[in-house]
Amino acid sequence: KACSEKSILYKDCLTLKIPSPRTKVLDKFPDLEKFNYVIKPDMPIFGKRNVYQTKFINKAKIFFEKAKQESINNFVNLQEYIYGIDLNILVICQGGNIVNYITSEELVSLDDEKFKGVGFLIPPTIKDHYINQAMKLFQCTNKEIIF
Repeated sequence: KACSEKSILYKDCLTLKIPSPRTKVLDKFPDLEKFNYVIKPDMPIFGKRNVYQTKFINKAKIFFEKAKQESINNFVNLQEYIYGIDLNILVICQGGNIVNYITSEELVSLDDEKFKGVGFLIPPTIKDHYINQAMKLFQCTNKEIIF
């Protein structure tokens, strides 16, 4: 589930001590005075559709509802924004074992407060240390992987 349900991925990263942006998983928009989060579906139907960043509460409420409609489980992630590289790992498993994997960096733009994927770098330019940290997620026992 960590592949598609972002809240489970976040919990697994915390358990494995993999640095991750702080995340709140909600089904209702919170009562906040200030707003500066990335808003994204917890279990997206499709990629980066309805992933936003805004500092305005009135817009955040609208974006929250759009993200909720895009989430299979009706939960939304409010996540701190950290400037950096989006790492993607496609893992091929057979009989519960990793037989191969592909890593890439996703190039992302923020256009009118909405994130959009614009391409990939294969192989990624990031160091193997970070890839090895991320690979720990796939070594958790009894994980259900959904593609």
